[in-house]
Amino acid sequence: MPIKGLIFDAYGTLYDVHSVQAKTEQLCPGKGDLITQIWRLKQLEYTWLQTSLQDYRDFAFLTHASLSFALRAAGVEPSESVTKPLFEKYLDLDPFPEAEEALGKLKSRGGCKLAILSNGSMAMLTTLAKNSGNPSRDATVAEHRNDVSFRSAG
Repeated sequence: MPIKGLIFDAYGTLYDVHSVQAKTEQLCPGKGDLITQIWRLKQLEYTWLQTSLQDYRDFAFLTHASLSFALRAAGVEPSESVTKPLFEKYLDLDPFPEAEEALGKLKSRGGCKLAILSNGSMAMLTTLAKNSGNPSRDATVAEHRNDVSFRSAG
């Protein structure tokens, strides 16, 4: 049976979630790495918790909540002057260097549809793909939610 499609996760597979570290360090000197690590850990924990509770929360909401937690854990009071630019950077993550090349090679082989399936919200994924150097520029974007099995963007 021929392979008709390949599906990739966005966060941590195509895009480097820790590429927010430099911006975090700029806004919170001496605490960038700590905040970035806690932010991602809490983001995953909140996602898993919401899934296990079968209580859907948009990934943008969880990303904001985990950022606020990470800032407080590092002794930084969340304020719009810090959270807004960090969330904006999350919408413009750096792609992993090999992602664009690998997806380009897969696309050039033809006969196989490429897609992103992620727990990220459609708004976040669409903005990320548009902003970030876009290794997934020709991929279909689909959102996985625990209250709706799959929702395709095209």
